[in-house]
Amino acid sequence: MNTHSITSLLAALGLLFLLPASQCLPTDDDDDAIPEDDDDAADDDDAADDDDVTPLPDTVISGEVLAVDRATGQPLSDEEFLERSGGIVLYVLPDANDLSEIFTKVTMDAPGEYEVVLEEYAGAFDVVAVADWWQNSFIDNHDVPRAHPFNPLQADGTEHENVDVVIDLAPQPSGGGCPQCDTQTTITGEVAIVGGYAEGPIAVSTNTADLSNGPISRVLGDGSGPFSITEWDWRGPIALLGYLDDDGNGFFEPSDPIGEADINPVQLGLGDVSGALINIPSAGASAPAPSPFVGLEGTVNYAPFTTGDILLYAVHRTLDGYIFSQVTLAAPGAFALLAPPHTEDVLVYAVLDVDGDGMAVPGVDPSDTYGPFNSDSGVNGIDLDLETSPVPGSLSGTIDYDGAVGSGDVLYVGVFDTPTFDASSSDPVDLLDFSDPEFPVDYSFSILSGTYWIGSYLDVGGDNPTGAGPGDPTGNFGPFLVAPGEDVGGADGTLQ
Repeated sequence: MNTHSITSLLAALGLLFLLPASQCLPTDDDDDAIPEDDDDAADDDDAADDDDVTPLPDTVISGEVLAVDRATGQPLSDEEFLERSGGIVLYVLPDANDLSEIFTKVTMDAPGEYEVVLEEYAGAFDVVAVADWWQNSFIDNHDVPRAHPFNPLQADGTEHENVDVVIDLAPQPSGGGCPQCDTQTTITGEVAIVGGYAEGPIAVSTNTADLSNGPISRVLGDGSGPFSITEWDWRGPIALLGYLDDDGNGFFEPSDPIGEADINPVQLGLGDVSGALINIPSAGASAPAPSPFVGLEGTVNYAPFTTGDILLYAVHRTLDGYIFSQVTLAAPGAFALLAPPHTEDVLVYAVLDVDGDGMAVPGVDPSDTYGPFNSDSGVNGIDLDLETSPVPGSLSGTIDYDGAVGSGDVLYVGVFDTPTFDASSSDPVDLLDFSDPEFPVDYSFSILSGTYWIGSYLDVGGDNPTGAGPGDPTGNFGPFLVAPGEDVGGADGTLQ
């Protein structure tokens, strides 16, 4: 029953108790029955029925999907992205961990801006983007899902802007041999589309018998009819699934109509198999899907607390790393965050925003960190004790040069918190100088958590102390990620 109907019913019941028994309300409130003495029928709002239903609002959602390198957090160019992944599907859905039920979606060839309309819905929703990292036109358990860090959002007819999602991608693994790939089983059969669905692109896949991993192999078709698929015998037993790309977006997804073969599971290595039937959809069929996000739970402690908000973040490795999730606490106590599963370099930190303006600086305002760590299947028992003393780390390395060094030459080594190609192009966080250097030269900086670059040059003759001059050898290296309290070495480079 909708909210308007409930409100009308409660009002009617209240009036019923106020009227004498001889003035009970009529049992039919339909406006079709207009009393003959009603000379103002034109005032009636609906000649059909008083029980008007207010349409639910449409909500516009817009933002950007960004792709970064998993190790460094630095943006990937479109060319680099296409080397690492297929396209992207951005979902608006009730639960970011369940891709089988969605409100709407956007299909993208590469990272970029998007806009989508969530029609006639009021309530909570999540936004999650999945990159087809396996590059097989399936959204499956090999792929990379990343959620908007401030899920859930509320649909109420207002526009949601800057609903951004960052997808971190590793390079594609290198290929290898297959010493077990010597014998195969071919499975043939028929795919039937049932339940009133129209013909469309079809995929048949092999998967592990429990349907947790797949597709292993796949064949594509234009519609229902016969199929044939071959699988290496060492993989058995396996299970067959059929997908219908019902919306024609070019991807086979957990939300598509899916069917299981009637012969599942199939034991390989016993000879070819024929006569398999796959009805799409079939009752209870499910498909391999990206692993759900995992919980990170703990407690924030701060005895001097009087007022303000406590901002909690799960981020990639450093305080300025991309955000996996964020929550706000009104006071110290228990918290729960989310992170992608089996993700290395997760850092959790809390900081007290005393005036509640959403702006607080770890190390300046009371704060604490935990990690970095591997999220695996989730982490419990994280204790964060807020204090104002920042925990510095260090970045060290070796600068080498195989050219001649003259008397009066000076080596400058700077550490920067922005990319730099010249030690004078921006103000360094810290700067070291070495007169009459003997290469290789070791250096070390004590710095707070963050992402850093090293810019260095040999000032030949010592006449360019503010930046490399013509003919001065230079070297620029990075990025290097430094977590709170971490000592990072190996920031090595050679002057050219």
